[in-house]
Amino acid sequence: MTVATEPTLEDIQVAIKTCLDTVSDLRAAAEEPANPAFPAAYPRLVDWTYDDTFDGTTTWHFDVWVLVGVGPGFPGGQKWLNRYLAPAGPDSIKEAFDRDPSLGGVVASARATGGGQYGQVETAGYKALAASIRIEVLT
Repeated sequence: MTVATEPTLEDIQVAIKTCLDTVSDLRAAAEEPANPAFPAAYPRLVDWTYDDTFDGTTTWHFDVWVLVGVGPGFPGGQKWLNRYLAPAGPDSIKEAFDRDPSLGGVVASARATGGGQYGQVETAGYKALAASIRIEVLT
């Protein structure tokens, strides 16, 4: 399937954010937030290939970073994060992309293909537990 008009990178990031907004309790952003409110999620571009199949299709790979707070006031961070990483369930990010693979008609297809990083990070002076979910987007 080819989209009639090639979306901009910003269009794709906003469409990913809109998809992430369908996951309960997740505070999604279209780009990395300067001061995230946990639980937070945002897409970060990893790589892209122009004319991947010689038909004008561009393949984009994003890592959606999911962050939950750890420490005082944030009990059960690992359980909290794991529910977003699950392949199915009401809080599954993968399932959110499965429900709307065209991201509202912005792209030809989008799917969660797996994960990569998992561990503690520090952002905006706060400790968080974070994981990345790889998203493949075809335009």
